[in-house]
Amino acid sequence: MNWTVDNFETEPIIYIPEVDIDFKALENINRDSIAWLYCPETVINYPVMKADDYSYYNYRLPDGTRNANGSLFMDYHCAPDFSDRLSVIYGHKMKSGKMFGSLTEYKKTEYYNKHPYMYLYTKQGNYRINLLYGFVIGKKEWADNAYMHPKNVDKLLEYAKENTTFYGETNYNDDSKFFAMSTCSYEFKGARYVVIGVLEPEHQG
Repeated sequence: MNWTVDNFETEPIIYIPEVDIDFKALENINRDSIAWLYCPETVINYPVMKADDYSYYNYRLPDGTRNANGSLFMDYHCAPDFSDRLSVIYGHKMKSGKMFGSLTEYKKTEYYNKHPYMYLYTKQGNYRINLLYGFVIGKKEWADNAYMHPKNVDKLLEYAKENTTFYGETNYNDDSKFFAMSTCSYEFKGARYVVIGVLEPEHQG
């Protein structure tokens, strides 16, 4: 059989913006640094940290200095190489707009239309995050259902789809890996706003 280009399904080209990140320098400052998160034309351009609990980076900068801004940090249950089906990142909603201060802007479809992607840079490889849903959920409901557990990801996606503030134009399947970002919201006590997307590995053809 003669094979031609038409006989193969080509992967979509995933271009990742170039961001100058020196992971070795970051590790020299603090070995807890695991990635870098970037959203073009927004303030989100930060390292992602990982500790052994939920509290350490709540009010500490990546170098360990105490600061009200805190850092973006991964849920300590998640694998630091983003190999889990769902990886969860937390950050404060600062009035200054820093950290995840702009995340709740995704409550407006117009904002999603301007910023449909974020980008994740890791030592293992880079990813485009195709944003999919944004939704409000109670802190207790999130914790009680342990949504970060792999067996509950489908349940989370169903909840997200039913309650989303925008609909991302991306597909996913049983093999897809998801990336969720959580910050405070103020619809009710303990409210959280979560934006979830699909991790697409960099592919340049």
